[in-house]
Amino acid sequence: MNDKSIGERVLQFRRHLGLSQKEVSEAINMSRSNISKIEKNLLEPSNAFLATLKEQFAANPDWIITGKGEMFISPQEYIINGVKLLGPQRFSEGLTSILRDPSFSEFYSQIRLDEMVKENLDQDQDLIAYLQHIVNLWRQGDERTRIWLIVQLERAFPEVGEKIRKGRKNNDSN
Repeated sequence: MNDKSIGERVLQFRRHLGLSQKEVSEAINMSRSNISKIEKNLLEPSNAFLATLKEQFAANPDWIITGKGEMFISPQEYIINGVKLLGPQRFSEGLTSILRDPSFSEFYSQIRLDEMVKENLDQDQDLIAYLQHIVNLWRQGDERTRIWLIVQLERAFPEVGEKIRKGRKNNDSN
């Protein structure tokens, strides 16, 4: 159980996002002084405040009030809220646009990887755990970590490294 007050949790949430009181006040259309009062436990957060934090920043109102659960609502709940807010057609168009955008290729790759794992490896939980760990290292790592990971994989699977190098040479010559 979280032993912080509601105001301390609101402050923690805001700082977690790296936002100032002014930035939050502008995003949710509430005065900065009211946000300050909530963070100092001088003002009880209204249902409208909690709903707007949820809509704008995916804040979990239950966590803010009780300290129980996660700081953010689940991705599924956030997506469901987006579909309800925008409608299925607009949400689908937006999601399709994101999946086609090269800057979100890692997001798309994760979806494909998840599908591949479910289709082909459903019964092998050990292998799934290793693959997921490798993917998480890659995602969370800096360039140095990624280079280290590639070196380790090439040591374990030299034939794959060779195939990749040949593929790069073919691409460079084209």
